[in-house]
Amino acid sequence: MIDVFQEFQLPMNVEATLNKEEAIADCQYIVHAIPVQQSRLFLATVRDYVPPDLPIISVSKGMESGTGCMMSKIIAASLHKKQPAVFISGPSFAK
Repeated sequence: MIDVFQEFQLPMNVEATLNKEEAIADCQYIVHAIPVQQSRLFLATVRDYVPPDLPIISVSKGMESGTGCMMSKIIAASLHKKQPAVFISGPSFAK
């Protein structure tokens, strides 16, 4: 267990980890919330741990600079070509 954001208490069934293999092991799906511009690089670092049938829920919005790729293309290129995935997007009012 790591001590991150000590002022917040995680639910008992949630554990924080920096270990990619441990984080993905035995999960039912992955919520991908990495900024689009960093997604391709990040996904390359976890590819070996992500089973090709594990669903990805992507909440990253926008297009990749330089390629114009959306997350559907980035996930297919970075993980597995037929990786099951859903994409949630919409307006953002983040500061």
